Amino acid sequence: MKIYNLYIILKNIKKELKCGFLKSLISFFVRSEDNIISIIDFGNYFYNKKIKRLFYLKINCKKTNLKKIYKLLNIKKNIVYNYLIIKKNLNNYIIKFDIIKKFLNKRFKIIPSILINLKFKNHNFYSKIIKNLKQINLIPNNFISYIKKINYFYD
Repeated sequence: MKIYNLYIILKNIKKELKCGFLKSLISFFVRSEDNIISIIDFGNYFYNKKIKRLFYLKINCKKTNLKKIYKLLNIKKNIVYNYLIIKKNLNNYIIKFDIIKKFLNKRFKIIPSILINLKFKNHNFYSKIIKNLKQINLIPNNFISYIKKINYFYD
C-alpha cells in the first residue's frame, strides 16, 4: 500500500448532495480496507464561479483500488468538477496561495525573471507544480500558456 494525495473539486451544488457524495466515498475506502489518513476542506479558492469546494484526502491504498477511485469519480461528473490523484503533496502551495498571488500580476510579468534564472532541474520541478495547480483550477488558464513560452528558453 502506498500513500496518495487525492484532490477533489466539487461543483456548486446542494449541501445534501456533497455530504452524500463524501459519505459514499468514505464508505468506499472503509469497504476496500484502505486508510484515510486525513481530510481537509480548503473551501473556495477558485476563479471559476461554477466550482465551490476543494477537498483533500490523504489516502493509503492499493493500486488496484486506485483504479476503482478513478472510475467512481468519473461516474459522479454531476457532482465532481475535477480531481487529481498524485503522490506529491500540493497543500503547502495551496495554503500559501495568497502569498503566491502577490508575486503574480494579471499579466504574469514577474514570473519569467524568476523561472529563467533557475537551473533546469529546479525549473522542471516548479513547472510540474504549476501544472498540477492548474489542473485543480487554482491558477487561471492563461498561466500555462505563459509557462510554455518560458520553457522555450530551455529548449
